[in-house]
Amino acid sequence: MGPGITHQILLLEGSTPPITYSYTMGVRYTNLSRGDVMVRGAIPLWCQSLILHECYRAWPPIKPGDTRSGLLPFAPHLSLTFIAICDKTDKIDDPELLLWYERFAMDTSDHEFYGQKIEDSPEWQMARLEILENAVLCDISAEDARAITSMAMAWSNQRQQQQQQQ
Repeated sequence: MGPGITHQILLLEGSTPPITYSYTMGVRYTNLSRGDVMVRGAIPLWCQSLILHECYRAWPPIKPGDTRSGLLPFAPHLSLTFIAICDKTDKIDDPELLLWYERFAMDTSDHEFYGQKIEDSPEWQMARLEILENAVLCDISAEDARAITSMAMAWSNQRQQQQQQQ
């Protein structure tokens, strides 16, 4: 897959286990009709990577408001919903590496921003909003995360047993 994948952990007050999130960077540079994707949920990171990979391959490209199934090989029936990252309602940190990547690419911000502390400037806030409007978030609920993790472990164990028998 062309774009980079970044994995991070979000520590929410009173949450166990920590909620991990992964996201792509630079997808639109490999295909202008696509945008970056963030997956957040208490599922194994390899499951998040599978989802990101399938999102990248999906046609038509996933947009905010879409619901898709078939993104996990062990749960093809499971539907996942995507929203624009800027529409999230919690206080999760934004995908900072994606924002820096876009800032250095200078497609959504002027070159005079380079190297400046601009986080509070109106120009950067507009550019930041444009970046986040074009990126989608799949926020996996705790209930779905438990189901996904259970199915993923069963699928992984089954595949390991099959490989050992060969």
